[in-house]
Amino acid sequence: MSYFDEIKAGDTVFVANSGWTASGEDVTVLSVTATQIVTASRRFRRKNGTLVGGGYRQPFIATPENAADIRTEMRRRQVCNQVERVRFKLTPASVRELQASVAAAEAFLREVGEWTEEGAP
Repeated sequence: MSYFDEIKAGDTVFVANSGWTASGEDVTVLSVTATQIVTASRRFRRKNGTLVGGGYRQPFIATPENAADIRTEMRRRQVCNQVERVRFKLTPASVRELQASVAAAEAFLREVGEWTEEGAP
């Protein structure tokens, strides 16, 4: 049995968006038929989780392993964007904003096991 065969109504699945950047969201399954998994706004093929009627770069239901990787990449992008948004000026507020961004980046790297005490993987 595949992951998609085990999905049932009421389950929460991660719908990933294919494309150049990792993104997605948790959605609730409304119903399951012999051939489809139905959410509030989309229908997916039960055999492989791809969008019914979809073409190239369409949303799909990710397996738990893929969903974890996509969530990690989404978080990595979020942390990078936070650091990149800092417009540094030598003021106390700017220094605090930079410190918060660096702390968030360090916490993320520790969370995914990419931090060493030397600061490099």
